[in-house]
Amino acid sequence: MNKYFYILLLFCLITVKGFSQPQEETEKLLFFTDRDYCISGDTIWFKIWQPEFQENKGNIIHVQLYGIHNQLIKSVIKKIENNWANGFIKVPDSLSTGQYFITAYNNSQNYTDNDSAVGESILVYNKFSDGLKKVEVLKHNLPGNKNGDCKEIEIITDKDNFVKRENVDLRIKTNSADEFKYLLVRASLVDSLQKQTETNCKFRCKTSKKNLVVPNSDGFLISGRVTDSENNPVNGVLLLFTVPVKPSYLDYCKTNQDGGFNFFLKDAYGETKAYIRILGANDDNLKISSHVEPLEIQENDFALKTLTKKQTDFVSKVVKGTYIKNLFIQNYSNVIDSFRMAVPFNRPFYGKISKRIYPMDFVELANFNEICREILPGVQYRDDNGKISIQVVNESQNILFNDEALRLLNGIPVFNNEVLADLGTSDIEYIEITKKQRIFGDLTFMGILDISLYDKSNVWTKQIPHIYEFPIKGIQPQKYPPGSTVSEKAENRPDMRQTYLWEKLPGDFSGDVSFALSDFKGQVEINIVAVRSDSSVITNSKIINVK
Repeated sequence: MNKYFYILLLFCLITVKGFSQPQEETEKLLFFTDRDYCISGDTIWFKIWQPEFQENKGNIIHVQLYGIHNQLIKSVIKKIENNWANGFIKVPDSLSTGQYFITAYNNSQNYTDNDSAVGESILVYNKFSDGLKKVEVLKHNLPGNKNGDCKEIEIITDKDNFVKRENVDLRIKTNSADEFKYLLVRASLVDSLQKQTETNCKFRCKTSKKNLVVPNSDGFLISGRVTDSENNPVNGVLLLFTVPVKPSYLDYCKTNQDGGFNFFLKDAYGETKAYIRILGANDDNLKISSHVEPLEIQENDFALKTLTKKQTDFVSKVVKGTYIKNLFIQNYSNVIDSFRMAVPFNRPFYGKISKRIYPMDFVELANFNEICREILPGVQYRDDNGKISIQVVNESQNILFNDEALRLLNGIPVFNNEVLADLGTSDIEYIEITKKQRIFGDLTFMGILDISLYDKSNVWTKQIPHIYEFPIKGIQPQKYPPGSTVSEKAENRPDMRQTYLWEKLPGDFSGDVSFALSDFKGQVEINIVAVRSDSSVITNSKIINVK
């Protein structure tokens, strides 16, 4: 009897797994952009919706811009809040004309061979694309999903033909028995070439990190490799990782067989520079390189698409219009967000300090030797024929520790005391002293001397071997277009907008929305994407003419 019971139980488990798997495989993140084409130097704004059943994968999303030859152009990290994220990608000024793909994916820190992401195609025209004749595009891939003809959503306008700068009154009617979660409505100028070449592109993971399990919530990995002068990976090297925040933040790890390392940063927003110190290495020619986990296009069969005269004229028109627009409207995305990071505790990694001293409260002292002797109680500075050592008193025994204290300069570990020798009181904001033995993971420190300089540039690190600057591009804060869809009402100012409406509406919305056209003539597409309660998507669109 027990035998048959276990067989039945096993059959039920297999059956449940078989029926539940397709939903996870077929339903992905939903990614929406404010445009289908752009000019080099433009800013592409996007919205991401994460279905509720994907929340177990974490709330960190990687958004990347790729070329059709698998070249990574830009990468942005976003955090999902209430199932949504809003942000932008700045297209490089120098990006050449062609077809590109924007993809969004999560769970990037625990790849499997089956992981994949879908990229949305976008045409980029270089700002110097005069006389453009051909554009390189994929021959075939996945069909795009923006155009549709469904009766569940009605798009109603009082007429189909408009003039420049006219207001368009749009009525949206939902006729579905199913409940919608959200509606996304967009009105934008139509590029006929983009319509002919529109496609989605499937990406797969290039490498796998099956053995690396990191919670993909509220944070991301900083990854890289350590190599020698012949570009061979270096295994087992101890790395100290410092982020310039207050209070002091430190982490450490050892490189693996591939020379790789990973540091996890939680709630780190904006951009800054971190510093990595290599310890226990005899080779002064070691190098550290950063690493972004790459994707690759599964099908990469491309061809040159010849433009018609009408399409060539359109490209010329939007290139000139974008140039004029940039003369009058500041590019909001050029503003770099100041770095902020939530540290685990409200005190430095080494714990409670014994004393903080502000040297400027005392008389001017010319060097660090004088500072230690005059105003740093319990700190001994020794210079033995040019070999400098700095020790701290163990306050529990009232004798000097046998080993040197951990010296930090702007939070960065210092093992070359010559860097400290010439520091005077006018250079130092404050000094924190800890006169106790501290244990940090596997590391033990015989006292702490944490020196904060007025100068935070850390140019001194360039003089020290085995200290490397490491750029950090953290989570991009939630961003929204700065009124880019608002009409320029001044008659003496040109209105060169190409996206007129781009809004997220509640799923039960049924009513009127209005938007103003710009100075461009041509076709304008009104597109609505509706997300059903089961996370499926339907679309509908309507074309109006501007003459």
